[in-house]
Amino acid sequence: MTASDHDLLETAHDEGGGRSDEQADGLLRIDRYIVLDRLGAGGMGTVFLARDPDLDRNIAIKLLRGGASGLSQARMLREAQAMAQLSHPNVAAIYDVGRFGQQVFMAMEYVAGGTLRDWLADGPRPWAEVLPIFIAAGRGLAAAHAVGLIHRDFKPANVLLSLDDVPKVTDFGLVRSERARGLAAREADATTETDLEAEPRPDPDTPAAASAPSRAPTTAEPRAAASSSHGSLSGEIVLGAQASVSASSSGSASSSSNAFDLQLTTQGSSVGTPAYMSPEQILGDDIDARSDQFSFCVALHEALWGVSPFAGDDTKSRLRNVLEDARQPQPDDRDVPDWLAAIVERGLSPEPRARWPSMAELLAALADDPAARRKTWRRRLLAVGLCSTTLAAFLAHTQLQAARCEQAADAAHRVWAPYAAAIEDAVRAGGPAYAEANTQRVRAGVDDWLGRWAEARGQLCRADDLERSEQARRERCLTEQLDAFSALLEVIGERAESPGVAAHAIAAVAALPEPALCEDPRIDPLDGETRGCTPALAVAVHRLRALELAGLHAEGVTAGAALLDTPGLATCSSVEAQALLTTGRLELALGHGEDANAKLQRALQLANAHEDLATARAAALALARAAGRQARFEVALVWVEVAELFGQRLGARPVEVVDERLTRVELLNAADRDDEARAVLEQAHALIEETLGEQHPSFLRYLESAASLEAATPASARALLEQALAMARALYGPEHPETISVMLRLIPVQDTSAARLAMARETLAKAEAANGSAHPQTLAARDTVAVHLLLSGEYDAASERFPGIIADHERLDPPAPLAHARALAHYGVALRRQSELERAEQTLRAAIALIDAELGPEHPEGTNTLINLANVVEERGRISEAVALLRQAREILARRQPNSQGLAVLLDNLGKLELELGDAPSALRNIERAATIGRARHQAGDLRMIDYLTDLALAEAANGQRDRARARFEALMHTCETHDDPSNDECIYTRGIFAEFLLGEPGQTPREDLQRALALSEQARAESASLGSRSDAAYLRFVHARVLARAGQTKRAEEIASALLEELTPLVERRRDRALRDAIAAWLRRR
Repeated sequence: MTASDHDLLETAHDEGGGRSDEQADGLLRIDRYIVLDRLGAGGMGTVFLARDPDLDRNIAIKLLRGGASGLSQARMLREAQAMAQLSHPNVAAIYDVGRFGQQVFMAMEYVAGGTLRDWLADGPRPWAEVLPIFIAAGRGLAAAHAVGLIHRDFKPANVLLSLDDVPKVTDFGLVRSERARGLAAREADATTETDLEAEPRPDPDTPAAASAPSRAPTTAEPRAAASSSHGSLSGEIVLGAQASVSASSSGSASSSSNAFDLQLTTQGSSVGTPAYMSPEQILGDDIDARSDQFSFCVALHEALWGVSPFAGDDTKSRLRNVLEDARQPQPDDRDVPDWLAAIVERGLSPEPRARWPSMAELLAALADDPAARRKTWRRRLLAVGLCSTTLAAFLAHTQLQAARCEQAADAAHRVWAPYAAAIEDAVRAGGPAYAEANTQRVRAGVDDWLGRWAEARGQLCRADDLERSEQARRERCLTEQLDAFSALLEVIGERAESPGVAAHAIAAVAALPEPALCEDPRIDPLDGETRGCTPALAVAVHRLRALELAGLHAEGVTAGAALLDTPGLATCSSVEAQALLTTGRLELALGHGEDANAKLQRALQLANAHEDLATARAAALALARAAGRQARFEVALVWVEVAELFGQRLGARPVEVVDERLTRVELLNAADRDDEARAVLEQAHALIEETLGEQHPSFLRYLESAASLEAATPASARALLEQALAMARALYGPEHPETISVMLRLIPVQDTSAARLAMARETLAKAEAANGSAHPQTLAARDTVAVHLLLSGEYDAASERFPGIIADHERLDPPAPLAHARALAHYGVALRRQSELERAEQTLRAAIALIDAELGPEHPEGTNTLINLANVVEERGRISEAVALLRQAREILARRQPNSQGLAVLLDNLGKLELELGDAPSALRNIERAATIGRARHQAGDLRMIDYLTDLALAEAANGQRDRARARFEALMHTCETHDDPSNDECIYTRGIFAEFLLGEPGQTPREDLQRALALSEQARAESASLGSRSDAAYLRFVHARVLARAGQTKRAEEIASALLEELTPLVERRRDRALRDAIAAWLRRR
């Protein structure tokens, strides 16, 4: 912070006698919050980055300047109360409000990614990239509207973006509640027209009477710093009558218990930013949530076409064009689809009633292409999207007589009877380790479904109050379900001995359609012949779904292709949509992403066009998973929303809603948006507890998702996965592949290396017994054992295993290219550890080729392998090539996981190599960015932050910023001295590096700095024996020798250096050891 910032805080303390701003520890505070930096300042106040020591998190603090008006203080109170009402991932959270001396402050969520305005200013963006950001920001507005709040100043500058581009609406200082709107309307005696001739501000996007706070990035990356929009503290335009502060009765702003009850502007005046104001807002008329909708659509128009919908050389002319609805033509150079343009145009209607009825409906329209929608939706659901088949003739003519009801109810048992013994025998043959338990569970699942189907059919038979058409509809529905059951039995009976089929049998039976759903009048599988659906087509699509449920993906893709080529399929839209959906999911399971996407999108279009909500929902959810596989997480989340919209119209069952929510959790987790993921996970958990119970398989998936979110705390993740393992054993048996899958996830979170290796070996034994040695799951277990041998330092034992694993992957049919690539990548690391650098490089390049062929060169799956390849190339002395590889990995991660720990580590390592090459400016940018990400993820004393900040100090020094570097080193020394473990590896290394820094240039070390360098280097040398890195320990000893030499202790210095040189001479495997050895030798020669 600047000296003026310190003066500001001191002045506040002096004026008010509040809590002391500077404690004995020398840290500046606002109330209890420790001030870290200034983020921005404006005419009415300053925004600081601060730390909440009680809750151990970074926050942003708005601090009004001393002497701020009652109007400004009331608006800050209003903003705090508005934000406090909202708990939404797209609204910046408010934590606290209070006084600091004579000043008012507000503590709020720190959002470290800049504003939406900054994001848009980076350059034109395609509409498909803009739209998800605006939809998410719109959800924040919709959340405000849901609790009766109107923002009144929505614009891109008032939307913060997190580092992973999650928008958060902020600046609720102009918010107004519906309650206050009513009070104001009742109390107004008259209104005043807006003075359109008033002198406009030069910048219509700045709502301030004084200059808006400038953006104050703390790093060279423009979006890595917090925007000053944590506080647009400079006020707002007030057009028309003079603003005043008044209460509904006597009293003042300071005495009101609810700022929403205060009238902060005179009736007939307008507040907001002119460039985004609605006509009714300009005129000072009464406004509602549709005014925010207008502002939102102005901002969206600017983002999509690069220009405002209303031209004007100044504020006055622009406002006049808004009032006259004089819109300028949209540029032709932006590829914005017509359907999207129509949605925005409606939102810009001058009359509020002509706009969308609500933000929610506007967002729903933006999330779904309306060109494929129809004006009306017939409310029906095809539970399995199937047509009448083999038993239809029998069931369609079933009479209502009681004597025949028993026979009708027994139809499913008659279908099962011929298969029962054969299927049980086949399932037993599917895997000796879990055969008996699996057979019992399959039989129990079948018996349960048969009982439910028989009950539904019997009730239908006995019903005497149904219309003939309703009875026929229910019969068709139950017949469809029976045909699906029959197809599944055929596939399992024929192919149960195929690898994996027996393991899928339990899940396949669990996926059978719910008979009770046939009571829902929306489920109406119309007579197939009336829609071009022949019985043969229906049988084929039933069988295709059965192949998917049985895990026969390759066979299913072949069958799906044949079905899609069937003449006449286009005349049966329901079967065609089902065939496209199932074939697309099968292709996705095999990794055929492009083919899968095309089929799934076509399935969605067909289902949407024919109002088949169930198929449309399933297709959208599959498209979400496909996009997630490609690491296109924002796109994937939009598809989840589309699925949810279909589900809402459909009246999705709880199990389907849980599926949607857990899919969203998995995508948010993969996108490194853990806080949002946790919130959705809790919703899923509550729904499971309320409707399904914790014995349902969905709870197992919940536990696995929760464990993924706790990956940073292995003990928590282990507890969750142990619970999941117990549940899997109860559901499937101890030797079932589902149970083995949980065991594979449990291995990395064991608390010791020995425990991890032991569990890996146990899991491998179970996988081999269940699947054989060449099954994909067994190959994963074999790879896991080899990896943990590698991590245990048993390099030779690990390297002996990888060639066999890789050879089995090469023979695998169908192949598993990503698993194959991971095995190659792990082998490459093992070869590097054995100093077989040439073979390591070849192996890692083969892994990258597989990943690129499967997912494309921009997928984050390949980043770790790129980094490992860079390490090998660096070891081989090709530093520039290593830097190029790390930059390639950086670009991939920065686009897909912009605030991840992995990106921070990569940036830090890249910066260190760039320093070695002499590219100090680029090194500083990368290490600053690493530190920015680190601040958002870690506490100040976290060892990773100490590492980043040490490297940042070195980069600053290399760029001539020695004063800044020294201040950073001093702060690090304070952090280390007060750390729970002052002798941790990072602090030991930092002490030595600071000592080296204090030496400065030869002959230029002040005496006090030399004395301090001696003490620090001696401490680092004494502690270096405990370092995990031999190279770092050697380097610190060399630093100490150089400090001793500068201090005149030449003999001792040369003794240390000579002994170190002797130790390093035989160590030629690692480049760092070789480089250090050569540096010591050169130093001794100069002596």
